[in-house]
Amino acid sequence: MRCIVSYKSLRSCLVNVPELLLESISEPVQNYAVQAVVCKNDIKKTFYFGISGIPSQFSFEIDSTYAHTLKLAENQEINLSIIDCTHEIEQLEIEPVTSNDWEIAERNAAWLEENLLVQYRVATTERFIIYLPSGTFIQFQPLKLIPSSLCGRLLRTTEVLITPKPNTSAIEVKENRKVNLRCVVENRLLPDSVTADSPALCVFLPLNFPDRPDVVYMDGGNLKSTIVCQCVSCPFQIPGHFFISKSLALSYSIKTGFKFQIWKAHNPPSSSKFILEQKGLPPESNLSSELVAAKLKNSYLMDGMTLKLVDIAVSYSVSGLSGVVKNPIQDIKITSDTNVPVNAGIRNNSPRLSMQPFPHEFAQVRNAVFLHQNIYINGPKGCGKSNLVHSLFDYYSLNSIYFQMIVSCSEIDRSSFAKFQSFWNNVFIQAERYEPSIIYLDDVHCLISSSNENGELGFVEEREIAFLQHQIINLKRKRKIIFIGFGEEFLTFSENLVLPLLFQIKIALPSLAVTRRKEILTTIFQENFSDITMDSIEFISVKTEGYLMTDLVLFVKRLLSEAFVEKIQNGPKHLMNKGLIEKTLKDFVPLQLRKAKFVKSSIRWIDIAGMQEAKEAVRDIIESPVKYSLIYKQCRLRLPTGILLFGYPGCGKTYLASAISSTFPVQFISIKGPELLDKYIGKSEQGVRDLFSRAQMAKPCVLFFDEFDSVAPRRGQDSTGVTDRVVNQILTQMDGAESLDGVYIVAATTRPDMIDPALLRPGRLDKLIFCDLPNEEERLEVLQKLANRFHIENAAMLKKLSTLTDGYTYADLSSLLYDAHLIAVHKLLKRVSINAVDPSQTTSSFTNLTTESKRNASMLALPPESRYNQNMQSMSDSKSVVIEDYMLMEALKKNSPSLNSEEFEHLSNLYRDFRSKLFEPELNARNTDVGSKTRQI
Repeated sequence: MRCIVSYKSLRSCLVNVPELLLESISEPVQNYAVQAVVCKNDIKKTFYFGISGIPSQFSFEIDSTYAHTLKLAENQEINLSIIDCTHEIEQLEIEPVTSNDWEIAERNAAWLEENLLVQYRVATTERFIIYLPSGTFIQFQPLKLIPSSLCGRLLRTTEVLITPKPNTSAIEVKENRKVNLRCVVENRLLPDSVTADSPALCVFLPLNFPDRPDVVYMDGGNLKSTIVCQCVSCPFQIPGHFFISKSLALSYSIKTGFKFQIWKAHNPPSSSKFILEQKGLPPESNLSSELVAAKLKNSYLMDGMTLKLVDIAVSYSVSGLSGVVKNPIQDIKITSDTNVPVNAGIRNNSPRLSMQPFPHEFAQVRNAVFLHQNIYINGPKGCGKSNLVHSLFDYYSLNSIYFQMIVSCSEIDRSSFAKFQSFWNNVFIQAERYEPSIIYLDDVHCLISSSNENGELGFVEEREIAFLQHQIINLKRKRKIIFIGFGEEFLTFSENLVLPLLFQIKIALPSLAVTRRKEILTTIFQENFSDITMDSIEFISVKTEGYLMTDLVLFVKRLLSEAFVEKIQNGPKHLMNKGLIEKTLKDFVPLQLRKAKFVKSSIRWIDIAGMQEAKEAVRDIIESPVKYSLIYKQCRLRLPTGILLFGYPGCGKTYLASAISSTFPVQFISIKGPELLDKYIGKSEQGVRDLFSRAQMAKPCVLFFDEFDSVAPRRGQDSTGVTDRVVNQILTQMDGAESLDGVYIVAATTRPDMIDPALLRPGRLDKLIFCDLPNEEERLEVLQKLANRFHIENAAMLKKLSTLTDGYTYADLSSLLYDAHLIAVHKLLKRVSINAVDPSQTTSSFTNLTTESKRNASMLALPPESRYNQNMQSMSDSKSVVIEDYMLMEALKKNSPSLNSEEFEHLSNLYRDFRSKLFEPELNARNTDVGSKTRQI
């Protein structure tokens, strides 16, 4: 379609197109783009734009500033066409056009993150503009589109990287002027040739430093006097910064971020005094070089020992400073006659690994720091947050110019608001003084302590959070300070602490996969000098599903201890055998499971009679993926993880589910009906989230919902809206962004028609199993299983009972045998009371005792209460109580099916209608046969 360009103040990169073009679009305009072809001087150029959805008259309406950027003139002819923009951009790298644009973008990073898609929807290689609410705008130039394409659609999940463009103007200083520079404790960035032949005490200045002096004065930081240092030219030019050696930093306790004044030393002193003091000696002992040499002779010098230089004359010269030391240390002869006493201790209580268990999250943090965004990292206790903190600290200590500080929020004195405020003011002052800074906030969740049962904060907590939020936001706007928070579940926070201005990036540490656990276990065993085989490590990695990083460290320590004990008892052969590993795994309980309440039923799988198809389905869905996890993980198809058991009351649904915990190697969490519901808004949803979070930590795990129709009824029928929100939360947890790998859901109900239909769709409760009334063969099998618990006189009577109990449920058959057993017990009680001997009628004459009378005579010596207890103890064994045929028939007369004809007919019609909607072709083939009807995706 040909039309002309018309300028209009749209303040957006989206355009308005004629109504004729919009009529050709059947889906939302977000899925389409406008292709504009401009022909000028026989040269065609193609542009791509996002559509605003607002129709124009007959022209192509575009923002005037954006049009000037693209060099589109008003009233210029242009050819338009609508294209399907199906190409999705995963990563977009852009660069501000000028340094002013970068400064504006840096100050409005949070706003850009939330509103970029509102103004810019179709990414191309052409320059674009983003308008700010203040009236200004920022120009960006796209550098890279991943995947590469001429144009692509931006999504909420698209990662946008902004390349900084700072002001590169050089620092101009006069020769005799003092220059304020920021210190960076770093020399690993320098080539080896620079530091190899230079003295230990030196500074590395930028190449553009005036005159490049050989010697400079340093004054500032926490120093009490001026330092004279040798200068080495540094190829790294960071405005306002200089590097110092590690030795100088350790000697004077200088940290990255300290600010100094540096000026040229025209007349350096001929000598300076330093102290060479071995760590551990009294601080007042100033030793001469001879005494130091004598002290260090016949001693071990180990890497990491701290030596302070004092009282040794060092000569300086402007042309090439070199240290001249009497009895230099390199001439001292080291022997192994004497050991140097050291104070040893634990460096960190939390287990640390030399490897990084979360490389993807580590890269995410690096990208966020690069963009000067605050980050919050959440995960359960023991998942590796402290390890990640120290890994980030070590990384930025070696590869950046950031001043870093770790703040433990759990150790803050909160006895009064004045102390709380004073503590944080000191932290903020240091971060501001030594910027750019990174502040690690460990255990941020400790700042939030709910005082009410509905989760509301108290007055003191509200005041503390308000102060903290205000200070962090102000520092973020004015200074180059980054806050990285670490804590437990993010959803437990107050809304006041989750504003985008406080933490722009939220990262949840995932559970450890099998491959990652294998790498961690390999590293731990190597660090502990264990000679375990790779097959054993792979076996442990498969069996430790749901273990956190701390669990793996503690488990290896436990295993090494058990191996050491076995070595002492049985010798050094086969220390890490499979039997020892399995025994340690059985006895070890992960941290997250030590306080968790899991159900362990006494019902065995062999105790379940009938229900063959239901049992096979449960085995296929739960047992096989857990037992053969490595094989199933190679399958690219999505495996079903949800089962719905529905059928008549008393047909074994709960009984079947209870046998899972004692049969399969999984944890079992049972939820009884509406116990998730709460009267406070948000508490029910929080309960669902906590429930699935517990299951994720304990995986492989089975969540069993009994009476599922009361937990997840059809939405729109509850006037309060509580169950509607619970259903929405369950749907989000089952097929949302969080994977349910290793978590299986089993639900049981007698009214499947009352369950919300969304839960029965593929991907949620994939398998639907109908639990029908038992037929004659299944009733006989049930009676035989139950008869093993009693002593039945005639086992052939069970066959007759199975034919006479048509319409009985599994629960009815169990009640029948228990009633017959009760009849037998009453008969035995009557016989015991008749045979009891009355002590008042006994005489002292001699009597010839039979076997029965011997027993009665022996009981005469007991008091009446003891005689009663003896009788009851003899009856306590159910095998001693014999159930005769007439007792079974008498119990049958007293019992009747729990479902009357009306209830049975009603439920049968209900199940038939429900199954006809889901299994229509299957029902037509099998008509009204009862059995397990399943659907699997």
